Amino acid sequence: MSATQATPVTETHESAHGMRPIRRPDRTALGRGVVAILLPALCGVVALASLSGRTDNLDRIPAAVVNLDQIVTSGTGDDAQTIAAGRLLAGALTSPEDPEEESLDWELTDADDAEAGLVDGTYQAVLTIPEDFSATIAGLAGSGASPGSGGAAGGTPEAARISVRSNDSSSALVGLLSEQVAQTAATTLGRQLTTTYLAAALGGFAELGVQLGDAADGAAQLAAGVTSVSDGATQLASGTGELSTGLADLATGTADLADGAAELSAGTAQLATGASGLATGLGTLATQTVTMPQDTQALATGAAGVSTGMTQLSTGLAGLAQMCPGTGGAPELCASLNQLAASAGTLQAGAAQVAAGTGTLATQTPALTQGVAGLAAGSTTLSQGVSTLRTGARELATGASQVTDGTAAAADGAQGAADGAAALAAGASELTTGATTLADGLAAGAAQLPASAQDAEELAAVVAEPVVTEATRINESPGGATDPAPLVVALALWLGAFAAYLLLEALPVRALRSPASGLRVALAGWRTAALWALGQATLVGATLPLFGVSLASPVAAVGLTALAALVFAAVNQALVALWGRVGWLVSIALLAVQAAALGGLVPIETAPAFFRALNGALPVPLVVDGLAHLTLGGEVGSLTAVVAALGAWLVAALAVSAVVARSRQQTSVAELRAELAIA
Repeated sequence: MSATQATPVTETHESAHGMRPIRRPDRTALGRGVVAILLPALCGVVALASLSGRTDNLDRIPAAVVNLDQIVTSGTGDDAQTIAAGRLLAGALTSPEDPEEESLDWELTDADDAEAGLVDGTYQAVLTIPEDFSATIAGLAGSGASPGSGGAAGGTPEAARISVRSNDSSSALVGLLSEQVAQTAATTLGRQLTTTYLAAALGGFAELGVQLGDAADGAAQLAAGVTSVSDGATQLASGTGELSTGLADLATGTADLADGAAELSAGTAQLATGASGLATGLGTLATQTVTMPQDTQALATGAAGVSTGMTQLSTGLAGLAQMCPGTGGAPELCASLNQLAASAGTLQAGAAQVAAGTGTLATQTPALTQGVAGLAAGSTTLSQGVSTLRTGARELATGASQVTDGTAAAADGAQGAADGAAALAAGASELTTGATTLADGLAAGAAQLPASAQDAEELAAVVAEPVVTEATRINESPGGATDPAPLVVALALWLGAFAAYLLLEALPVRALRSPASGLRVALAGWRTAALWALGQATLVGATLPLFGVSLASPVAAVGLTALAALVFAAVNQALVALWGRVGWLVSIALLAVQAAALGGLVPIETAPAFFRALNGALPVPLVVDGLAHLTLGGEVGSLTAVVAALGAWLVAALAVSAVVARSRQQTSVAELRAELAIA
């Protein structure tokens, strides 16, 4: 029989078959069983109670603040400002505005008390604010501190510093925590001071923003005006270009006019000469024709006399011709007389005509004389007019030449003006672009500057803390006892299984002596411990809600807890079955190894590779990971894999116990003789 087997109380009574022992329950063994069931549950309750709310009670940790800072005044006159940065920091620690910002239990005290308290454990951390804290911050603002105000800031700016001291003999974790709290408080104070400084600095930008807005409007108006100038300059360039072309054409025309006027002047010179000769000739003609009427009249009278004489001559010659033959004149003479008579008749006719013509001429000669006289006078006037025309043509040629030169110069000037107007248009266009860009830039600058004191404060807050963190936690833990609950449950169940086999036989002797198989023997030794383990799991699970433990999947959590209790019972049975009392020590050692391989509160990734490998194989870490999954939810890990691994542990442990039981059932002859001898 195992050393741990409970010895039942027996009595004997007489019967027809002789004396038979009567078995009565051992009350001591029953009490031990109840204690074995309740003890792990009580341990779990105590552990949960001790861990519940621990992270929410950090404000109970005593810590001291020593404020040695001296208040300073920065600026002068109306700009004077009192800086009490140490007081602000101490107040933020000891009396935070937001209760959620409470960290440690900070208490304001002096340096001696803080030092003594840190040594004897009254305070677990001491934060000291130095004397020049405010003066240093004033120096950072660039304004300095007034003499006699507790410090003076000058020279190269330095960061304001605070010191934190802790006593690791009280708690090493408090030292780390106090440093983090001090850093957070200093950062918060620095942000407040920076925000205040920037708000003051940016406050003047509001008026600058208004002025920039006005400047932007002016630049926009300038751009509009310059656009009009550009359009006008473009039109001016076009008009002066056309003017230049017209003046060039005019210069060409005036050049032609000058050439024509020169030719006209030359022609009028010749005309003047001819007109002068004509006037002279007509004057001479007029002088010579003064007596022409009398002369033509005398000519007409003479012509009439000639006509009469010729008539008489013709008549006489005709008579002579008639008389010639009769007188015996020669025929040639007679013929000549006839011819002479005929010629005389012809002359007479001509003389008659001359007489008639000269008579007519004599009649018209006075008018001719008057016309010649008038023509002579007109030619004189013509000569004078031609002379005047010649002078005017000469002046016209000179003036046209000058006009030609002037219009050519004007054309050149107009072309230059066109080029200048084009350049003006281009420059005005560039000026328009520049003015528009300036207007846009000023408007953009004005839009970026704070328009009011509130805007300046908001901008200062952003500049003082340009990077903020938005923390998001999925499957967030509610805190309290929820985080350590999986660990506590797993350890309590393992200790319960360990305690069960302090009282129960791993392999019952009666079952070993029976013809049952090794598996049935193992199941017989495991069955009672499994029932105890399920009872322990029920008690531990029932206490979880009492401490505010939240379960995302309560039904699955109950099932996994029950499976864990059965597995732990089987594993402890196998250990005790293999090594007896030494198996208890092995169980404790295995529990220690499993505790080292746990993740959860501290990520398993931080452990050595050996323990990381054990984390995914040993039963306690598997249970802790599975319960953590079911407590907070999410999809980290595989619950199926956890259940499968625990099932493998259950089967393997029962198999080991079955093998050990089978080996125990095979008794040698020597062992039988020894037992018979003892009997």
